[in-house]
Amino acid sequence: MKTKFRNDKGLKNMEKVNRALLNYLKLSLENEYQYLINNTVINNTVSLPTKQMLQYVLTRTQGFAKLMCRIENVSKCAATFFRGRIQIGHAWTPSTIAYSILSRI
Repeated sequence: MKTKFRNDKGLKNMEKVNRALLNYLKLSLENEYQYLINNTVINNTVSLPTKQMLQYVLTRTQGFAKLMCRIENVSKCAATFFRGRIQIGHAWTPSTIAYSILSRI
């Protein structure tokens, strides 16, 4: 597919989506939230996390939200290119596969 669509904007956008999804896998927000929860101890006294720790977790969460917005926007852009390729009938089999993958994302 890469040789057939080597100059296609839809494939370039699909590669951007792939890179963004790989960044999502590297983000690992679960560890940050778990660390935040573990530092919140409520026994006889209440011990809350520091301001810097909260800011760090909030910054990571905002980065996650921005990454998801980017994935959505680039997926829509790539889907329009593949949809146009399907409509004109040029290489519609690989275009249909790519379009279906993008629609699932």
